Amino acid sequence: MKNTKNVFIFLMVMILSCSLLFAQGLTEQKENSINAFIADVEVENGNYSFSVITENEGTFVLKASDLDTQFYKDLADLQIGDLIEFTADSNNNANYIRKTTDLIYDGLREVNISLATTLVPEQMIDIVSYGLGYMGIANLNQQGLFVSIDYYTKGILDASQQNTPDYTIDEMYGFFESFQTAMENGSIPSYNVNRIFSSESALKLAPASDLFQQFSYAYGYLSAMQLISQIEINGIFFANGTLDGAFQEETVIPAEDIQAAFTDFQAILDEEQAGIATANLKEAEDFLASNKDVEGVMTTDSGLEYLVTTPGEGDSPTIDSTVTVDYELTTLDGTVLDSSIQRNETATFALTDVVPGFAEAVMIMNQGETITAWIHPDLGYGEAGNQSVEPNSLLIFTITLHSFE
Repeated sequence: MKNTKNVFIFLMVMILSCSLLFAQGLTEQKENSINAFIADVEVENGNYSFSVITENEGTFVLKASDLDTQFYKDLADLQIGDLIEFTADSNNNANYIRKTTDLIYDGLREVNISLATTLVPEQMIDIVSYGLGYMGIANLNQQGLFVSIDYYTKGILDASQQNTPDYTIDEMYGFFESFQTAMENGSIPSYNVNRIFSSESALKLAPASDLFQQFSYAYGYLSAMQLISQIEINGIFFANGTLDGAFQEETVIPAEDIQAAFTDFQAILDEEQAGIATANLKEAEDFLASNKDVEGVMTTDSGLEYLVTTPGEGDSPTIDSTVTVDYELTTLDGTVLDSSIQRNETATFALTDVVPGFAEAVMIMNQGETITAWIHPDLGYGEAGNQSVEPNSLLIFTITLHSFE
């Protein structure tokens, strides 16, 4: 029975895949044809020059005209970013051109059904992941930030599958700085892909050989890591959504299904956040109710609780002061969320720029003083929380006031 079920699923996937291929107009690939990505287009008096990038033949200019090129529709419909299949003479004059999709993999010279096609979403997060990938790469391109899509995808997959990255985090940030310098010097390519491939081959890529590829890998890896820190994504669907978005293909998963999944997923997240906020608030208030009776702990009118561990002397800052402090922020379970002490560097900021409870605590202090402050969620990040702090979390600060002005 188990084997029968697997065969049934396989057949259904093949039927869906074939339906998609026919819907996109795919036909058998012409013998001896080459697949390419259009990086640039120039037109003069009806003559077209396409700068194309191929897997095996390198980069060159393909020449064509409506008069002498077999083409299923007008050449003017071809644009930068399109994938084509073509044949040409020894002088790179095209005699056959057909627009294709990223389901054609140049290295194999045959129809290659991508993972995005053969994988059927089983959970809501599969659809959400695909949609995030699709919209993410489209948003990058709209902002004018182009990436080498193969290495960008490899970075996504390495991060989401917890593979050992090709570079350290410090090296990746170094690529960002170098890439920024290169952009300022005008030395970055204007196209956003340098080979035709399917996502199956992304993980097999050798480490990037130039800055554009290195930046693209780092951007994909770090973006995926940031996303993973917030929600659990399906890396395969995220990567394939990225590919379809990069090649401006229609979404494999219907757009209305993606929108519905986003709406339902957001509702689930909101419900989870509300539950976390309720539990954290109770935990915070239960702790503060007990902590206020500890010897030496003082409570202000706002509900701020603090304990002086090292007395200071002199004046205290006001809300308009800029202070220089050492601080460490922890949670009730002892997790360190932020620490200038661990960074071995003091922090300087205006008290108007920090949460109310922290500002109030510092204004109580004298220069040179060290305190521990327990800050009610209403005086901290509240029900919203932030990327590091859960909603309605009690904040525990150790603060040393060095100076103020």
